[in-house]
Amino acid sequence: MIGIIFAILGGFTAVRLWSSNFPLAVIAVIATIYQLSSLREMMKERHGYQEEDRFQTTLNIISSLIIIGLLIFSFFK
Repeated sequence: MIGIIFAILGGFTAVRLWSSNFPLAVIAVIATIYQLSSLREMMKERHGYQEEDRFQTTLNIISSLIIIGLLIFSFFK
């Protein structure tokens, strides 16, 4: 559930940054796409179809932090 919230926040961040800072908007889009794809993989882990991958979880946390950081930055720009 929290992954979906971060994906929505990532899309919102990309829209906010699109006109003012295009390179950061592209980073937000990439982080959001990764967030959505890793959400699917984490659901497989949760239901037991796949073993838990610590590296995948770490990258998911990093992409979430990037989205939060860019969202905060978009309010000050």
